[in-house]
Amino acid sequence: MKKLDHPYVIKLYEVLDDPQNDKLYLIMEYAEEKQLIEWDDNNNKFIYLKEENYEDINEFFIKNIIRNCLKALSYLHNNSIVHRDIKPQNIVFDN
Repeated sequence: MKKLDHPYVIKLYEVLDDPQNDKLYLIMEYAEEKQLIEWDDNNNKFIYLKEENYEDINEFFIKNIIRNCLKALSYLHNNSIVHRDIKPQNIVFDN
């Protein structure tokens, strides 16, 4: 997994094995982003949280999240990796 390089896949830098404590430590890229969406009780809908500003989640926003997730999954599958913890990160709005 250290050899993977894709803009929508978090990098794995190092794996440390601690046999004394029966632990495995993964040194990974820092994921700076916080929570992406939040439920707005007043309007009964999800809103996108972006730098303290609230924005409605629209079809364009969701389309780009799904597209980016599928690009990352395709890359992983082409490298014989099946992922079990999928989250959108670093949202890039491309057409």
